[in-house]
Amino acid sequence: MGLFDTVTCEAPLPDGLNPIGIMFQTKSFPFPCMLDYRISRGGRLLDRDGNDIQAHGYICFYADIPVGAGRRRSWREYRARFEKGRLVDIERVKRRPLDQYYGLASFKWFRLVPRPLNVRRALRRSKRDKAEI
Repeated sequence: MGLFDTVTCEAPLPDGLNPIGIMFQTKSFPFPCMLDYRISRGGRLLDRDGNDIQAHGYICFYADIPVGAGRRRSWREYRARFEKGRLVDIERVKRRPLDQYYGLASFKWFRLVPRPLNVRRALRRSKRDKAEI
């Protein structure tokens, strides 16, 4: 186990699955730390603040998706290829070859804007800060 990042996908998937609302996991980024990324309809990879990270290389993402009624689930794994920041294609991975590795050759980092985990805690903190002034 370990940390991972989350990817949402607005681009069409090759097997016809509607990706809207599905949170995929990925460990394709160095030092995964629960960050959110999005593959836009326009084929760009964006961070949670909407910055285009200009990816070049491969992103592997996967999810365990409920199928129909009951407890049946289906493992779905995809590999998206980006060249110079643009999505080239997405393919479904059915079997991972043991002698091939996919990853990002380059991407752009942005400073993250801190977001409070708990809104109540943030409100209390801002009231306390105002009282100290």
